[in-house]
Amino acid sequence: MAHSMLAKMLGAYVTDERKNKNINQAQLAKKLGCSAQFLGRFEKGEVMLPKRLVHKAVSELSLSQSKLKAIHSKACESEFKELFGVRKVKAKN
Repeated sequence: MAHSMLAKMLGAYVTDERKNKNINQAQLAKKLGCSAQFLGRFEKGEVMLPKRLVHKAVSELSLSQSKLKAIHSKACESEFKELFGVRKVKAKN
């Protein structure tokens, strides 16, 4: 559960980039060295890829470092808010 938001966001990004490059799950899974079923679970945000597979996916799909940083930042912020019940406060005028 610690990586739930990060897995969902990163999985969605990998899915989008994979599809943009006309690569199917089986092809990418073979390049990463995992099963298509496992990759599918990752793309749905159900599991997090091991670090070595994340690095391979970044390389294979030429993923943007700035987009990856933004995803990480947003996921951390979202999980912090969920964990501590932080809500957006409206500014007083």
